[in-house]
Amino acid sequence: MNNEYYNHFNRQTPPHVGNAPKINGDNKKKAPDFFIDDSLFLNIGIRGDFHMSFPDSSTDRDKIFHGVIVEATADHIVVHNDKHNEWYLLPLLYLNYAASKEQPNLKN
Repeated sequence: MNNEYYNHFNRQTPPHVGNAPKINGDNKKKAPDFFIDDSLFLNIGIRGDFHMSFPDSSTDRDKIFHGVIVEATADHIVVHNDKHNEWYLLPLLYLNYAASKEQPNLKN
């Protein structure tokens, strides 16, 4: 999959990843803050299943969206289902978990 097509914003690093501050002047470093949106951002172009729950819905309480991660921000992801040519804007508030048959990229 061509990541340039999907990463049209050309964001270089996830927003929350950076140099961690030292604790109490020690040489020990605090683990960097790493959030789910960072993981999703690092996996733009990966095909997956996104399991969502909408507690206020009486018809579609639990739903699975299939497709490729196009963009990931701090509060939503954009997924493209090329099989049905559908685009989804999914709020992370309702994301239970994501699954993929491809190995995820977990390093910055």
